Amino acid sequence: MHLFNAYHRHKTPLLAEIRGGCLHNATSDELPIDLRHLNLKLDTTHLFDMRPEKATGIWTMDWYNSLSSQNEVAKVAELEQLVFDELYKVYPQRMKTYQQRYYETLWSIEEVVMRRVELAVSRGWGFMMMQNTF
Repeated sequence: MHLFNAYHRHKTPLLAEIRGGCLHNATSDELPIDLRHLNLKLDTTHLFDMRPEKATGIWTMDWYNSLSSQNEVAKVAELEQLVFDELYKVYPQRMKTYQQRYYETLWSIEEVVMRRVELAVSRGWGFMMMQNTF
């Protein structure tokens, strides 16, 4: 019961899944952003073509998908963080709003789990540990 009472709820860690969700939101909203100065290993030629109809500079799903397809898996998280940080600089309120939605979802799940733990503890039930057998 002590562990249950000592647990701090509603923390706001920037989990990779939350960061990825925010990037997805930015792509859905087609936020314009210039990432050329970041020197990403990413084919952006179609975004910064000199022809006006091609030079959109909009963070698109193509860019987002290109992070994975054009880079090693280990690099993707680093690249996502760079893009996330840049979007946060340009659109701080928008990015905070995206994050808040994910945190609220996380917190609601946390509340359900904690209520179940509280019920189990109050009834003296034990917890079963399952080992990964894969």
